[in-house]
Amino acid sequence: MRILLIEAPSLHGDGTGQTRALLPLGLAALAATLAPAHEVGLLLPDTLATDLTGAAALDALADRVLAERPELVGIGLTSATFGRARGLTAALAARAPELPLLLGGVHATVAPAAALHASAAHAALAGEADRTLPALLRQLAHGIPLREARLPGLWRQAPGAGPGTTPQIVPPPRSAAFPALDRLPLPRRAGVIGPPLPASAFSGLTTSRGCCFDCSFCAAARLGGGRVRFRPLPQVLAEVDELRTRWAVPSLFFHDSVLTLSRPRTLALAAGLAARSPALPFTGQTRIDRIDPELLDHLARAGCQQLMYGVETGSPRTGERIGKPLDQDAVRRVARWTRERGILPAAFFIIGFPWETAEDLAATREVALGSGFDAVHLFSAHPLPGSRLGDEFPLDLAGPLDFRTPQRNFTTLPDAEYQQRFTALAADFAAHNLAQVQRRLAWPAGG
Repeated sequence: MRILLIEAPSLHGDGTGQTRALLPLGLAALAATLAPAHEVGLLLPDTLATDLTGAAALDALADRVLAERPELVGIGLTSATFGRARGLTAALAARAPELPLLLGGVHATVAPAAALHASAAHAALAGEADRTLPALLRQLAHGIPLREARLPGLWRQAPGAGPGTTPQIVPPPRSAAFPALDRLPLPRRAGVIGPPLPASAFSGLTTSRGCCFDCSFCAAARLGGGRVRFRPLPQVLAEVDELRTRWAVPSLFFHDSVLTLSRPRTLALAAGLAARSPALPFTGQTRIDRIDPELLDHLARAGCQQLMYGVETGSPRTGERIGKPLDQDAVRRVARWTRERGILPAAFFIIGFPWETAEDLAATREVALGSGFDAVHLFSAHPLPGSRLGDEFPLDLAGPLDFRTPQRNFTTLPDAEYQQRFTALAADFAAHNLAQVQRRLAWPAGG
């Protein structure tokens, strides 16, 4: 069966022509599972430059999809990309009404019924689909229509739904079980449709799935049932070797929610990476409360060049409300430890939570710029579906979301004031980051 897996577009369709060369690991993992029995292609719209916007961009993308002559299209999406994914399903359904359209990914997991009601897709696979998607394809191969398939995790439109009708959504008999990670093949990095991608596009990997921290703004804990499942380290290191030899990646990026969650496991991973000569430089994400000097020593010897910390806020009351209590002394201490070992400390910050005032925003500015980070990244808060914050403040997903801009204001501040304060703080972050680059390269200020 000819399967086309598509990452829902984010940049594609904004008219800027900007691209992002990055392989989505979730789709690559699915492609690896399907490839032995099916012809699988990956289409990544954000790697394709276009100056088209809105419906014109989605119409052109739909034509490109159909040119591949797929027998089933699977679209991986997040809540941020659902708006454009919905538009793409409409464009595809208008051109090929009988083509099975399947949604998957984060948004299809946390809001499957809503996603089907609002889109032209026929079904949604909630949860990790490494095992359920092959099972669905086996049912289709035996002549069972998608709208009559029955499978754990499969939400679908009932038979008889048609244009102009409100579809009846049939829930699955039960949730899909989590696949055993030690039985999954390595992600498939071949089969990307379009111009060749640079080696850096293939540098991402994970050592685990899931998150055990229930931060109120994030749905990760709910997606994984509040637990973390680890891949066997020999399998992870085999993937590192493949990335080095077959794909010639210049560096690695570990996409684990918290790379250093398990201290013994992180030490073992660092030892395995250090044993490879020369060690590939790598970046990872972690938390302030999951790092210590000895661990940093081992990570530095293994090739770690940057650690990105989810600090999120400088406001003590916001820290309490989002489930990440703030310890300013610990933040400064960890940034210093990291920098002293030649690892660049970076941090993520979010402003714009519904209860925040100008004072909360100012507190975040102080911690972000005064704690010794080499790079700081700013995002605007959105109450995403599947998160506790999203339960409290439901979000309209009529269009694409851009967390890098003050696109929507949920604070107590007037819209114009929030936009002005976000823009000013983003400029301060950019100036700070540039100054750190100049410091490392010994450039003169303003040069």
